[in-house]
Amino acid sequence: MFKLNIAGQNYTKIEELEYESCIENLCSSLSFKTASPFDFKLGSSVELSFNGEKLFTGYLEAKSEIVGSDERSIQIAGRSLTSVLVDSSAETKEFSKQSLKQIVESIAKNIKVSAPDLNIKKFSTEPGETIFDSIRRLIDSQGLLATTSYDTLKIFSPKKQLPVIIDENKITEINTSEDTSNLFHKITVLNNGQEDTAEDKNVDPRRTLTIISSHSTAKWEVTIRRARFKTIDITMSGAHIFNPGDCLLFKNKKCIISKINISISDGTTTTLSLKDSKAYEVNTPPKTQQKSKVQDVFG
Repeated sequence: MFKLNIAGQNYTKIEELEYESCIENLCSSLSFKTASPFDFKLGSSVELSFNGEKLFTGYLEAKSEIVGSDERSIQIAGRSLTSVLVDSSAETKEFSKQSLKQIVESIAKNIKVSAPDLNIKKFSTEPGETIFDSIRRLIDSQGLLATTSYDTLKIFSPKKQLPVIIDENKITEINTSEDTSNLFHKITVLNNGQEDTAEDKNVDPRRTLTIISSHSTAKWEVTIRRARFKTIDITMSGAHIFNPGDCLLFKNKKCIISKINISISDGTTTTLSLKDSKAYEVNTPPKTQQKSKVQDVFG
Protein backbone atom coordinates (compact mmCIF):
# COMPACT_ATOMS: atom_id res chain seq x y z
CA MET A 1 0.00 0.00 0.00
CA PHE A 2 1.30 3.44 -0.93
CA LYS A 3 1.36 6.26 1.60
CA LEU A 4 1.89 9.93 0.75
CA ASN A 5 2.99 12.38 3.41
CA ILE A 6 3.02 16.15 2.76
CA ALA A 7 4.47 18.58 5.32
CA GLY A 8 4.20 15.92 7.99
CA GLN A 9 0.56 15.07 7.22
CA ASN A 10 -0.84 11.91 5.68
CA TYR A 11 -2.48 12.84 2.35
CA THR A 12 -5.09 10.54 0.84
CA LYS A 13 -6.96 12.64 -1.77
CA ILE A 14 -4.99 11.17 -4.69
CA GLU A 15 -6.65 10.44 -8.01
CA GLU A 16 -3.51 9.49 -9.95
CA LEU A 17 0.16 9.19 -9.00
CA GLU A 18 3.44 8.58 -10.82
CA TYR A 19 6.89 7.91 -9.37
CA GLU A 20 10.03 7.71 -11.49
CA SER A 21 13.71 7.17 -10.75
CA CYS A 22 16.52 6.99 -13.30
CA ILE A 23 20.29 6.53 -13.14
CA GLU A 24 20.73 9.10 -15.92
CA ASN A 25 19.15 11.98 -13.94
CA LEU A 26 20.53 11.54 -10.41
CA CYS A 27 17.23 12.62 -8.89
CA SER A 28 13.82 10.97 -8.77
CA SER A 29 10.47 12.60 -9.48
CA LEU A 30 6.93 12.37 -8.15
CA SER A 31 3.68 13.72 -9.57
CA PHE A 32 0.06 13.26 -8.61
CA LYS A 33 -3.42 14.48 -9.47
CA THR A 34 -5.74 15.58 -6.70
CA ALA A 35 -9.05 17.33 -6.25
CA SER A 36 -9.25 21.11 -5.82
CA PRO A 37 -8.56 22.85 -3.48
CA PHE A 38 -4.99 21.89 -2.58
CA ASP A 39 -3.88 23.81 0.51
CA PHE A 40 -0.18 22.92 0.72
CA LYS A 41 2.39 25.44 -0.53
CA LEU A 42 5.05 24.72 -3.11
CA GLY A 43 8.29 23.97 -1.29
CA SER A 44 6.52 21.72 1.22
CA SER A 45 8.26 18.46 2.03
CA VAL A 46 6.80 15.30 0.51
CA GLU A 47 7.48 11.62 1.15
CA LEU A 48 6.24 8.45 -0.55
CA SER A 49 6.42 4.98 0.97
CA PHE A 50 5.20 1.53 -0.04
CA ASN A 51 4.34 -1.07 2.59
CA GLY A 52 6.45 0.84 5.08
CA GLU A 53 9.48 1.09 2.75
CA LYS A 54 10.45 4.70 2.04
CA LEU A 55 10.82 5.37 -1.69
CA PHE A 56 10.96 9.12 -2.13
CA THR A 57 11.64 12.28 -0.13
CA GLY A 58 11.83 15.75 -1.59
CA TYR A 59 9.88 18.93 -2.14
CA LEU A 60 6.81 20.04 -4.09
CA GLU A 61 7.99 22.21 -7.00
CA ALA A 62 5.16 22.75 -9.47
CA LYS A 63 1.36 23.06 -9.49
CA SER A 64 -1.14 23.39 -12.33
CA GLU A 65 -4.92 23.61 -12.25
CA ILE A 66 -7.03 21.62 -14.69
CA VAL A 67 -10.53 22.96 -15.35
CA GLY A 68 -12.90 20.98 -17.56
CA SER A 69 -16.61 20.92 -18.24
CA ASP A 70 -17.21 18.36 -15.53
CA GLU A 71 -14.11 18.42 -13.35
CA ARG A 72 -11.62 20.66 -11.60
CA SER A 73 -8.38 19.12 -10.41
CA ILE A 74 -4.81 19.99 -9.43
CA GLN A 75 -1.63 18.43 -10.84
CA ILE A 76 1.34 18.50 -8.43
CA ALA A 77 4.98 17.65 -9.19
CA GLY A 78 8.10 17.40 -7.08
CA ARG A 79 11.66 16.11 -7.13
CA SER A 80 13.87 14.35 -4.62
CA LEU A 81 16.36 16.02 -2.28
CA THR A 82 19.15 15.22 -4.74
CA SER A 83 17.67 17.62 -7.32
CA VAL A 84 20.03 20.22 -5.86
CA LEU A 85 22.89 18.23 -7.44
CA VAL A 86 21.29 18.58 -10.88
CA ASP A 87 20.44 22.28 -10.60
CA SER A 88 23.43 23.75 -8.73
CA SER A 89 26.86 24.69 -10.05
CA ALA A 90 29.85 22.87 -8.61
CA GLU A 91 32.37 24.86 -6.65
CA THR A 92 35.84 24.87 -8.21
CA LYS A 93 37.89 22.41 -6.18
CA GLU A 94 40.94 20.19 -6.55
CA PHE A 95 41.40 16.86 -4.81
CA SER A 96 44.48 14.71 -4.37
CA LYS A 97 44.74 11.23 -2.87
CA GLN A 98 41.28 11.19 -1.31
CA SER A 99 38.59 8.55 -1.20
CA LEU A 100 35.71 8.62 -3.66
CA LYS A 101 33.25 9.17 -0.82
CA GLN A 102 35.24 12.10 0.58
CA ILE A 103 35.32 13.82 -2.81
CA VAL A 104 31.62 13.33 -3.51
CA GLU A 105 30.66 14.47 0.00
CA SER A 106 32.71 17.63 -0.51
CA ILE A 107 30.98 18.36 -3.82
CA ALA A 108 27.45 17.25 -2.95
CA LYS A 109 26.00 20.06 -0.81
CA ASN A 110 25.38 18.12 2.45
CA ILE A 111 23.54 15.26 0.72
CA LYS A 112 24.09 11.86 2.35
CA VAL A 113 26.47 9.71 0.29
CA SER A 114 26.97 5.96 0.06
CA ALA A 115 29.99 4.95 -2.04
CA PRO A 116 32.43 2.04 -2.44
CA ASP A 117 35.84 2.18 -0.80
CA LEU A 118 37.94 3.59 -3.63
CA ASN A 119 40.93 5.93 -3.62
CA ILE A 120 41.20 8.65 -6.27
CA LYS A 121 44.68 9.94 -7.10
CA LYS A 122 43.60 13.24 -8.58
CA PHE A 123 40.38 14.99 -9.50
CA SER A 124 39.15 18.54 -9.99
CA THR A 125 35.81 20.11 -10.79
CA GLU A 126 35.63 22.24 -13.91
CA PRO A 127 34.28 25.79 -14.28
CA GLY A 128 30.67 25.94 -15.47
CA GLU A 129 29.71 22.34 -14.74
CA THR A 130 26.94 21.31 -12.37
CA ILE A 131 27.48 19.09 -9.34
CA PHE A 132 25.79 16.32 -11.34
CA ASP A 133 28.29 16.82 -14.19
CA SER A 134 31.25 16.62 -11.79
CA ILE A 135 30.02 13.46 -10.09
CA ARG A 136 29.18 11.72 -13.36
CA ARG A 137 32.59 12.59 -14.80
CA LEU A 138 34.23 11.22 -11.65
CA ILE A 139 32.35 7.90 -11.49
CA ASP A 140 31.86 7.13 -15.22
CA SER A 141 35.46 6.12 -15.79
CA GLN A 142 35.32 3.86 -12.72
CA GLY A 143 32.38 1.86 -14.12
CA LEU A 144 30.17 3.12 -11.30
CA LEU A 145 26.55 4.24 -11.29
CA ALA A 146 24.70 6.77 -9.15
CA THR A 147 21.07 6.82 -8.12
CA THR A 148 18.82 8.25 -5.44
CA SER A 149 17.94 5.85 -2.65
CA TYR A 150 15.36 7.75 -0.55
CA ASP A 151 17.47 10.56 1.03
CA THR A 152 20.89 9.24 -0.03
CA LEU A 153 23.04 9.57 -3.14
CA LYS A 154 24.05 5.96 -3.73
CA ILE A 155 27.15 5.22 -5.82
CA PHE A 156 27.74 1.57 -6.63
CA SER A 157 29.15 -0.97 -9.07
CA PRO A 158 26.57 -2.94 -11.07
CA LYS A 159 29.25 -5.56 -11.76
CA LYS A 160 29.13 -6.68 -8.13
CA GLN A 161 25.39 -7.30 -8.08
CA LEU A 162 23.78 -10.68 -8.54
CA PRO A 163 21.07 -10.59 -11.21
CA VAL A 164 17.48 -10.82 -10.03
CA ILE A 165 15.06 -13.08 -11.94
CA ILE A 166 11.57 -11.65 -12.39
CA ASP A 167 8.33 -13.56 -12.91
CA GLU A 168 7.81 -13.04 -16.64
CA ASN A 169 4.20 -14.22 -16.31
CA LYS A 170 3.42 -10.85 -14.70
CA ILE A 171 4.64 -8.91 -17.75
CA THR A 172 1.78 -7.30 -19.65
CA GLU A 173 3.78 -5.44 -22.32
CA ILE A 174 7.27 -5.40 -23.82
CA ASN A 175 8.40 -2.40 -25.86
CA THR A 176 11.79 -2.47 -27.61
CA SER A 177 13.19 0.81 -28.97
CA GLU A 178 16.44 1.77 -30.69
CA ASP A 179 17.97 5.23 -31.06
CA THR A 180 21.07 5.70 -33.21
CA SER A 181 21.35 9.47 -32.71
CA ASN A 182 24.21 9.02 -30.24
CA LEU A 183 26.21 6.57 -32.40
CA PHE A 184 29.24 7.61 -34.49
CA HIS A 185 31.36 5.89 -37.11
CA LYS A 186 34.56 7.31 -35.63
CA ILE A 187 35.16 8.79 -32.20
CA THR A 188 38.40 10.58 -31.38
CA VAL A 189 39.34 11.47 -27.82
CA LEU A 190 41.95 14.21 -27.31
CA ASN A 191 43.80 14.28 -24.00
CA ASN A 192 46.73 16.64 -23.43
CA GLY A 193 48.01 16.36 -26.99
CA GLN A 194 47.36 12.62 -27.22
CA GLU A 195 44.87 11.20 -29.70
CA ASP A 196 42.86 8.02 -29.18
CA THR A 197 40.52 6.80 -31.95
CA ALA A 198 38.00 3.96 -32.35
CA GLU A 199 35.40 3.08 -34.98
CA ASP A 200 31.97 1.51 -35.22
CA LYS A 201 31.75 0.43 -38.87
CA ASN A 202 28.03 -0.23 -38.56
CA VAL A 203 27.45 3.55 -38.56
CA ASP A 204 27.43 6.00 -41.50
CA PRO A 205 31.08 7.06 -42.17
CA ARG A 206 30.03 10.71 -42.26
CA ARG A 207 29.16 10.61 -38.57
CA THR A 208 32.31 11.48 -36.60
CA LEU A 209 32.84 12.92 -33.14
CA THR A 210 35.82 14.48 -31.37
CA ILE A 211 35.83 14.67 -27.58
CA ILE A 212 38.26 16.58 -25.37
CA SER A 213 38.50 14.54 -22.17
CA SER A 214 41.02 13.61 -19.51
CA HIS A 215 39.15 10.46 -18.45
CA SER A 216 37.51 8.91 -21.54
CA THR A 217 38.89 6.47 -24.09
CA ALA A 218 37.63 6.14 -27.64
CA LYS A 219 36.94 2.40 -27.33
CA TRP A 220 34.95 2.96 -24.16
CA GLU A 221 32.90 5.74 -25.76
CA VAL A 222 32.06 3.57 -28.78
CA THR A 223 31.24 0.52 -26.63
CA ILE A 224 28.88 2.21 -24.15
CA ARG A 225 27.13 4.22 -26.88
CA ARG A 226 26.44 1.03 -28.84
CA ALA A 227 25.20 -0.74 -25.67
CA ARG A 228 22.91 2.15 -24.69
CA PHE A 229 21.23 2.68 -28.05
CA LYS A 230 18.71 -0.10 -27.38
CA THR A 231 16.14 -0.01 -24.58
CA ILE A 232 13.67 -2.69 -23.54
CA ASP A 233 10.70 -1.44 -21.52
CA ILE A 234 8.80 -4.13 -19.66
CA THR A 235 5.50 -3.32 -17.98
CA MET A 236 4.09 -5.42 -15.16
CA SER A 237 0.79 -5.21 -13.36
CA GLY A 238 1.00 -4.14 -9.73
CA ALA A 239 3.77 -2.41 -7.79
CA HIS A 240 7.25 -3.95 -7.97
CA ILE A 241 10.02 -2.18 -6.08
CA PHE A 242 13.43 -2.05 -7.75
CA ASN A 243 16.25 0.48 -7.76
CA PRO A 244 17.79 1.95 -10.91
CA GLY A 245 21.07 0.16 -11.47
CA ASP A 246 19.75 -3.18 -10.22
CA CYS A 247 20.87 -6.15 -12.28
CA LEU A 248 18.10 -8.16 -13.91
CA LEU A 249 18.08 -11.45 -15.82
CA PHE A 250 15.61 -11.06 -18.68
CA LYS A 251 15.29 -13.61 -21.51
CA ASN A 252 18.51 -15.20 -20.14
CA LYS A 253 20.40 -11.96 -20.69
CA LYS A 254 21.99 -9.80 -18.01
CA CYS A 255 20.50 -6.28 -18.08
CA ILE A 256 20.71 -3.12 -16.00
CA ILE A 257 17.59 -1.26 -14.91
CA SER A 258 18.16 2.29 -16.14
CA LYS A 259 14.74 3.62 -15.08
CA ILE A 260 11.78 2.56 -12.98
CA ASN A 261 8.30 4.04 -13.30
CA ILE A 262 5.37 3.24 -11.01
CA SER A 263 2.00 4.58 -12.12
CA ILE A 264 -1.28 4.54 -10.19
CA SER A 265 -4.45 5.40 -12.06
CA ASP A 266 -7.29 2.94 -12.68
CA GLY A 267 -4.81 0.29 -11.53
CA THR A 268 -1.12 0.09 -10.64
CA THR A 269 1.63 -0.72 -13.14
CA THR A 270 5.42 -0.87 -12.95
CA THR A 271 7.59 -0.22 -15.99
CA LEU A 272 11.30 -1.09 -16.01
CA SER A 273 13.63 0.29 -18.69
CA LEU A 274 16.45 -2.19 -19.35
CA LYS A 275 19.87 -1.63 -20.93
CA ASP A 276 22.58 -4.09 -21.94
CA SER A 277 24.98 -4.59 -19.02
CA LYS A 278 27.84 -3.45 -21.29
CA ALA A 279 26.33 0.03 -21.19
CA TYR A 280 28.12 0.58 -17.89
CA GLU A 281 31.52 -1.03 -18.39
CA VAL A 282 34.64 0.17 -16.61
CA ASN A 283 36.76 2.59 -18.62
CA THR A 284 40.43 1.55 -18.91
CA PRO A 285 42.63 4.59 -19.68
CA PRO A 286 44.86 4.23 -22.76
CA LYS A 287 48.60 3.86 -22.46
CA THR A 288 50.58 7.03 -23.02
CA GLN A 289 51.14 7.52 -26.71
CA GLN A 290 51.19 10.33 -29.27
CA LYS A 291 48.62 8.81 -31.59
CA SER A 292 46.80 5.54 -31.25
CA LYS A 293 46.01 3.05 -33.96
CA VAL A 294 42.38 3.22 -35.06
CA GLN A 295 40.41 0.48 -33.32
CA ASP A 296 37.43 -1.14 -35.05
CA VAL A 297 35.32 -2.04 -32.06
CA PHE A 298 32.46 -3.84 -33.81
CA GLY A 299 33.98 -4.75 -37.19
